[in-house]
Amino acid sequence: MKEFLDLIPKKYKAMALCVFGIALFSGWCITNGNELKNVWASFQNPDAKVMIDSTEHALNLGGATDLTIQIYPVGIQKLPQGTISISSSSDAMKVIPALHSDVESIEGSKTISNLKIRAIKESDEPITIYATYRTGELTKKSNVLSIKILPKPVELKPHFDITDTKRVVLSGTWETVLGADSGELWIRQSEGKISGSYSFPSYKWPSGKIEGITDGNTYRIKLFIPYKKVEERLWLAGDYVLHKESGSIQMHGCAYHLRRMSDQRAQVGSQGIDCSISVKIPGWKTLQADSFMATASFDFETAE
Repeated sequence: MKEFLDLIPKKYKAMALCVFGIALFSGWCITNGNELKNVWASFQNPDAKVMIDSTEHALNLGGATDLTIQIYPVGIQKLPQGTISISSSSDAMKVIPALHSDVESIEGSKTISNLKIRAIKESDEPITIYATYRTGELTKKSNVLSIKILPKPVELKPHFDITDTKRVVLSGTWETVLGADSGELWIRQSEGKISGSYSFPSYKWPSGKIEGITDGNTYRIKLFIPYKKVEERLWLAGDYVLHKESGSIQMHGCAYHLRRMSDQRAQVGSQGIDCSISVKIPGWKTLQADSFMATASFDFETAE
């Protein structure tokens, strides 16, 4: 470059430098023309990318899930105020609270998370859902969601065994009271064995799994609880009574807080009747005892 300038008379050097600079700039513009065009367009016409997602991709009939819509400006231009709308391939899916919502101006990105969809009708085919963002002359569609509508699960409640109408199956949801705390048991019974879970939101052990047995009209149910070194459990014991006039079944009994103690071998007291720590169970120390009661709807039709 220096050698080239030395060949040019001094009075023309400034002009030569100017011409050379223009040539370099023109070459750069030709090489990067598409990028320049895109940058210029971003100042002239707003553009955006729209994404939609849901927390669930399969809903039971009557169920609902949250929708999340994200709008990203493309380029550096701020997007003016606009609207967002939800389109569905079927009226089996309802948008809550509304199909159309206003969107304030966007600079950076915008997340809309106050929308839900609810499955209100049965559908054999998956429902497709997408969002459309509009502002001025710009209209942008999102990706497409596919959501299945599943049959509403049959509500399971205690009933008579269809093969032996004298045998009661305790499977179902039970409203419970343990001492002064209310909660729920979810029971699944197979033959005489019980499994499931419990929930006592205000109790010192709010939730966990259960295992147990039922024999005749009596039950023995173990509630798993956390412990440190020595195993502990809640032990429910009692019996149940059917009330046909109210269409219900009710458990009565006691809840015992037990800690493992191998040298305890005696069987003392009446489990499920005496709700005190004087009741002793082989292999366990009784730390605390309280009353227990549970109620559930009963399906008497299986006996008819």
